Amino acid sequence: MFGRRRTTGFLLPLFAVQFLWTSCQRHPKRVAIVARITGPSGTQIPGAHMIASDTAKDRDKTQMSAPLVAYTDGSGRCSIGKLSPGKYRLIFVGGPFRTRVETYELESGQNLEVSVRLRSDEEILASDCPSRPVTPGFPKELNSIKIRLRRGPCEGSCPAYALTLYGDGRVDYDGESHVAVAGHQSYRVEEADIRSLIARFYDIGFFGFCAQNEGVTTDQATVETSLQFDEIRKTVSVYGNSAPDGLENLNAQIDKVAGVSRFLKPLPVPPATPD
Repeated sequence: MFGRRRTTGFLLPLFAVQFLWTSCQRHPKRVAIVARITGPSGTQIPGAHMIASDTAKDRDKTQMSAPLVAYTDGSGRCSIGKLSPGKYRLIFVGGPFRTRVETYELESGQNLEVSVRLRSDEEILASDCPSRPVTPGFPKELNSIKIRLRRGPCEGSCPAYALTLYGDGRVDYDGESHVAVAGHQSYRVEEADIRSLIARFYDIGFFGFCAQNEGVTTDQATVETSLQFDEIRKTVSVYGNSAPDGLENLNAQIDKVAGVSRFLKPLPVPPATPD
């Protein structure tokens, strides 16, 4: 009898621990979303708001099952809390500007803070957005660096080519279409120019950009920008006029460092108009 009581007393704490662990599984920590919505110049937008929906409950991208709406306050901020972990589609609205749609995967207990700048040219759909952007340390070994820029073809005469720049100054150029020099070219540039490019990646917050960015326009080129070093690799794809702030200038700087202009066709000169 004494042994039976002893066993029962030992098992009760185990049952309590198991119950608490199961309760934590059934009730994961809630998540919250905080956003700041501004116009192209960073100014506040009266009536701007955020719409959030759990993609697991939506029928498709256009039919939301139970959307939640939050309007901005006097500082342009809005928030939605007490959400279950999951994948959320966020729609940012602020007339007269175009809407922006971003998709995030939120883990248990995670709070997401985003800053959104709406534009007037076109609606933007962004996916694979990092909910916890981590900026890695600056690469110590230049030999591990690889920068790649690929400008894809379009329905018109967009020059299509790929550039790969290495930390030791090597450059690989591959011309695809609508270029003056097609095929492969290898050459070198100054290592200091490569280091300046790496610094620019950090300056514009490249590691916090959404991986996929699409505009609603058609027949445009897809531009892919990637940075790789050590075990780190980040690629940002842009279709149409949907590039995050600073990325187009970075790509232009990559072109300049690589000296790609000598491989491209000169722009056609418009015919002179008669007097």
